[in-house]
Amino acid sequence: MYIETSRPRLEGEKARLLSPVFSIAPKNPYGPTNTAYCFSFFYHMYGQHIGVLNVYLRLKGQTTIENPLWSSSGNKGQRWNEAHVNIYPITSFQLIFEGIRGPGIEGDIAIDDVSIAEGECAKQDLTTKSKCLFLVW
Repeated sequence: MYIETSRPRLEGEKARLLSPVFSIAPKNPYGPTNTAYCFSFFYHMYGQHIGVLNVYLRLKGQTTIENPLWSSSGNKGQRWNEAHVNIYPITSFQLIFEGIRGPGIEGDIAIDDVSIAEGECAKQDLTTKSKCLFLVW
């Protein structure tokens, strides 16, 4: 999936991709537990006018609150990078990708191979080219 920066797109315009809602069932009779999930994806940000790629977490029942999970901006070279983020949702949740167009037409943003798995990301995964903004909420 990618966002196109060619005209008629303008600087600051946004494209958003919303995941399905991931359901979390309580694991004990006293309420939800803090189960960890490893959220990962590949991203490509190449060109002199690259804008921003953001990822947000939206919890069930909070339609107007989006918690920032990850963000990257600027040219990352002509290559695919991988991001791994541990998340600890307390209820069912949704992930939101947001691409923001930069100041010109030279540079597109793409994502691929998005996955989420129960359990924390491996330590070596967390040291790959990711920038975590918010881990626990």
